[in-house]
Amino acid sequence: MNEQVKTGSYDKFNDAMSTVDKVNSDIEGMKTKVTEYCNSLNNESVFMGPICDSCVNVFGKLKSMLDIDTENYNTIKGYLNNSLTNYQDADAKAMKFLSIKDNKIIETTQPISNNQTLADSLYKEIGKRSWDYSDSPNRFHSGEWCADFVSYMLRKNGYNYKWSSYCGEKESYSIFHVMKENGAKIHYDQFATKYGKKPDTDYVPQAGDVCLLNVDSDSSVDHVGIVIKDNGDGTVTTIEGNTSKKGQGYDGKGIVEEKIRSKKDVYGYATPSKETYAT
Repeated sequence: MNEQVKTGSYDKFNDAMSTVDKVNSDIEGMKTKVTEYCNSLNNESVFMGPICDSCVNVFGKLKSMLDIDTENYNTIKGYLNNSLTNYQDADAKAMKFLSIKDNKIIETTQPISNNQTLADSLYKEIGKRSWDYSDSPNRFHSGEWCADFVSYMLRKNGYNYKWSSYCGEKESYSIFHVMKENGAKIHYDQFATKYGKKPDTDYVPQAGDVCLLNVDSDSSVDHVGIVIKDNGDGTVTTIEGNTSKKGQGYDGKGIVEEKIRSKKDVYGYATPSKETYAT
């Protein structure tokens, strides 16, 4: 499920400001009438003397009261405008940091990604083994199928990258290189320094990014998954194929599971785009 949370309606603010505008308009109309009456009485004062002067004085006080009302309503409208601005700012932030998954509002540490649908779709795959993908157009490797899983999920979600069963850094046919050569944006992280790459320290991993990493503490890239979110603490949450169950060691068969990975072990991220082509 992929929706941005609609966190606010501005109807009440707009209705209140419309009411204030209408009252202000009515007051201005009354002030105009009072001014007209005063002018008329001033013209008649030569003939009616003190009575007209007294009426002009009363109307003058009424106009002063209306001026105060105008000032008060303008103040109220200013408060409403400030409140609306604050509300819109808060709403915009909420739209960035909330999304819906499985009919529940979830919080993220980043704006909603263009690839959020891809990330959300991964949860249905948790617990599956390689043999559960008999509908795959390409056969999963029985031993190492993390890249097969990524290729499968990309294709299933409408990304037309060439299928790759390899997750290495050097091979031109690996999933990372296939995506890079076909327009995916690449951002390097800390493990890439072992390959002479400069990490993009300003980049916040996005939901749906394909994440290339090292998982066995050696000096080579050997695994790939898909980012769910950046955790804001030097780690990312991913969902990966051919990995271990939570709290358990690798059983030699592998499973789809949600994992938390240190950015120290991440080579980089490839951000998928549907504006690409299969090669």
